[in-house]
Amino acid sequence: MKEEIEVPKETVFRSFTKAISWRVIGTIDTILIAFVFTQNVGSAFKIGFLELATKTILYTLHERVWGNIKLRVTDWGRAIRKSISWRIVGSAFSIGGLEVFTKMVLYVFHEKIWSNIKWGKLT
Repeated sequence: MKEEIEVPKETVFRSFTKAISWRVIGTIDTILIAFVFTQNVGSAFKIGFLELATKTILYTLHERVWGNIKLRVTDWGRAIRKSISWRIVGSAFSIGGLEVFTKMVLYVFHEKIWSNIKWGKLT
């Protein structure tokens, strides 16, 4: 039987820090994909940094909402559900189908790493 987890609340600062760490990963991914599409380094960086600003705010809000969801599932189950919900929210600013796939994979691993960090969790 799979072990169910109860996710503790977290501080706003933890949510924001997670948003920053995710945006570093996400922005690098976006810049690389934008470069593949545009073949222009300057354009790729402009796209990446525009996305950095908008999605940092969206991601922080996403984390705060998920912090209030009482969902008893496995750690992997929660990470996958959060990944899917973030892709729905984040896809409004997506630059192609490739980004949806790469970001979902990266996000699941990002979420798993953060689930093991106790800093900023409220009990």
